[in-house]
Amino acid sequence: NFIKKIMALLKSLKYKGICVDILKEKKSSIILPPTTRWTYLYDSFENMLKIKEIIAECCQATRIDNLPISEYDLLNEVVKYLKKYKEIILKFESPSTPISKVLPGITSLKIFLKKPSQFPIIEEFRNALLDDFLTRFKYILDPHCDNFCNVFIIATALDINERKYLNAVELESQKQFIERHLTSLTR
Repeated sequence: NFIKKIMALLKSLKYKGICVDILKEKKSSIILPPTTRWTYLYDSFENMLKIKEIIAECCQATRIDNLPISEYDLLNEVVKYLKKYKEIILKFESPSTPISKVLPGITSLKIFLKKPSQFPIIEEFRNALLDDFLTRFKYILDPHCDNFCNVFIIATALDINERKYLNAVELESQKQFIERHLTSLTR
């Protein structure tokens, strides 16, 4: 697995004495993320790309095999997926993000994550990221989910700039839902 290979390289370099000295001298560091958080994985891999020359120096000094140049291209592709994921997640976590923007953001990320990579070797990673994403936001995306929350669809339907993200069936069902509730409020 490509991701495990990168993590193994980072772990093997992080605590090697000579590598610690090189990193300190270059005022740099290796970031080891918890493997369960995609956003931290992004931070780690983005950092690795920024300091790849220092990584190469550490590898040479410790006689640990560095990634070949072609695998740094793969890493760039992985970082592209993780960056988009992190941007959307951080946007949702912001208190200033209107609720009507959540579903369009999720929809755009889902479309992005469904696009196959140009590198077949990272398809396993992309699929894992997509599966985790779909599971995490099932309560927003899947109306058949036990804990489905239609507030996001309603907010999107009510926002004239965002309703384009809903299909005709979703829009009509939310319109009927809103009308039923408005009618019940006026009784």
